[in-house]
Amino acid sequence: MGSIRECRCCQEIPEMESLTVSTGVGCITDHPGFRSVCLDHYVLETCYHWYNQQYGRAIQDANERFRYVAYRMLVRWVWKWLGRDIRVTLPACAVARIREQFPSADGQYVGYRDPE
Repeated sequence: MGSIRECRCCQEIPEMESLTVSTGVGCITDHPGFRSVCLDHYVLETCYHWYNQQYGRAIQDANERFRYVAYRMLVRWVWKWLGRDIRVTLPACAVARIREQFPSADGQYVGYRDPE
């Protein structure tokens, strides 16, 4: 991860800890919902089309598009809703798993950014 802030375990986040405890897994990436919500190409493609229609942000590279939407879907699943200026740091395990599934061609990633 690119910063200390991003080196966070899912078990340090109360909303994620409650999800893992309720299903008996030790990591959010092992939760049965994680694969469906954050890694399924069909779900992410459908969500991207909705997002692009709403906000008009076209992303040409497929893996970049899937990563972008996967992070948003993880937030939607866990926190239900966050606003434009209300952001959370995603756990390193989830970010790493999403990056593994949808790698950047050049190995470069943006990481967490504060609202502008």
